[in-house]
Amino acid sequence: MVVDRAFVEAEKSFQGHSFERLDLTGVDLSRKDFTQCVFRGTTLHATVWKGAALEDCVFDRCDLANLRFTGVKLSGVELKDSKLIGSSWSDLGTGPQVSFSDCAMRYVSFASINLRSTKFTRCSLVEATLVDIDFSKAIFKDCDFSKTLFEHCQLAAADFSTSSGLYFDTAKNRAKGTRVPVETAALIASALGLIVSGYD
Repeated sequence: MVVDRAFVEAEKSFQGHSFERLDLTGVDLSRKDFTQCVFRGTTLHATVWKGAALEDCVFDRCDLANLRFTGVKLSGVELKDSKLIGSSWSDLGTGPQVSFSDCAMRYVSFASINLRSTKFTRCSLVEATLVDIDFSKAIFKDCDFSKTLFEHCQLAAADFSTSSGLYFDTAKNRAKGTRVPVETAALIASALGLIVSGYD
């Protein structure tokens, strides 16, 4: 079986397929189902995934820049060493299960998503826009949040302690029990009009 662009466009359901170094730029993947599939070195730039479902799938070294994930169901999905620059994620299915490691996520937009307990490792979320996201108990290990906007997010018990560039407005986000680095604590205190002694 030849797995190429024509095959992906024609089929509605995929199980156990490996998509290796394909150029699927701009393909409409809406309402397609992927189970136990691996995408490796594949270009998925500007793809549309409205209403799609992914279960136990891996994206490894893929170009996912400017993709559109709307109403997608994610279960056991792993994204590794991939480019998600400018991608848009919104209204994902109930309780999505996804993890991110070593991903470039500059300008990413997350809106109205439950990412509770999700793990992000060594990801760059520079200038990202995060609106109405439940990050409760999420773990962010060595991530960069420079110039990232948090609006109406639930950050309770999330762990940002090893990340950098992080700032959020405590009046606009719920942050009880959130673990943050000292630099973030100083920025938040300064925004509240406090002076942190011994911190320059």
